[in-house]
Amino acid sequence: MAVSNNRQYQYSNAAVRLGEVEDPQLRKLTGGRHHRGTSLGYVFFVTAALIFTALVLVHYISLRGDITNRVQHIAALEAQLNEMKLENDATYSRINSNMDLAKIRDTAINELGMTYAKEGQIESFTSENGDYVRQLSDIDKK
Repeated sequence: MAVSNNRQYQYSNAAVRLGEVEDPQLRKLTGGRHHRGTSLGYVFFVTAALIFTALVLVHYISLRGDITNRVQHIAALEAQLNEMKLENDATYSRINSNMDLAKIRDTAINELGMTYAKEGQIESFTSENGDYVRQLSDIDKK
C-alpha cells in the first residue's frame, strides 16, 4: 500500500480506493476548507459568465440572421432590377422598331405645316458645359 496525493491506494491487479487521508498542512493552506470544495462566489461568477456568454451567442446568432435576410433582400432587389432593365431594353427596342420616319415626316409637313430649313435659317450655338443651350430671349433676325 502506498500514499499518493493524500489518498491511499493498494497495489494489485485491481486497485481500490481505500479512503482519503487528511493532511494538516493542506488544511492550514486552504483555511480549513476541503480542497475540493468551491466557494459560493466562484459559483456565481461561473454562472454569470455562462449567462453572459449565452446572451452574446444569442445576439450573434440574431445578427447573423439579420445579415442573411438583408443579403437575400438585396439579391431579390438586384434580380428585380435586372428584370426591369431587360423589360426596359425590350420596350425601347420595340418602340424604335415601330417608328416610321416617313410617316413622321409626312405628318410634320402635311398636318403641322412644318418645312425644311432653308439656307441661312439654321443658327449654331455653343454651350459652355456641352450639355444643352437654353434660350433666354428672342434671337435677332438678320
